[in-house]
Amino acid sequence: MTVSPPPSNGRSFFCASAVAWRGRGGVPVTLVVILTVRCEALDAFRAYERKAAAVMARYGGAIERTVVTAPDSAGLSLKEIHIVTFPDEHAFSAYRRDGELGAVAHLRDASVVQTEILRGEEGPDYHAVSG
Repeated sequence: MTVSPPPSNGRSFFCASAVAWRGRGGVPVTLVVILTVRCEALDAFRAYERKAAAVMARYGGAIERTVVTAPDSAGLSLKEIHIVTFPDEHAFSAYRRDGELGAVAHLRDASVVQTEILRGEEGPDYHAVSG
């Protein structure tokens, strides 16, 4: 999962992986990310996503769930949908600037055709037990 690649402005953000991210107690960030992925580059995409998930975790972020669609009728691309969370906007921004993420951006560039990002918030719990 992942959102769009980090900015290519040469800046990076350092956060030691042994140190858990400490958010500032802001509003949680919840994203629905819809990625269109080239089927021929699925291995590169998955390698990028594994790295992105590891980097995300340093900032308190997580890919909470993924859903994959069947390939399109031509077999050229598929969609992968991610539910992504971060403790706050600051953590999300720090993740986007992380140099390790930028170092594997070529994998994303080679595999992702399109990215749609929707910001949302927690919705109702439809599994709640009614009394």
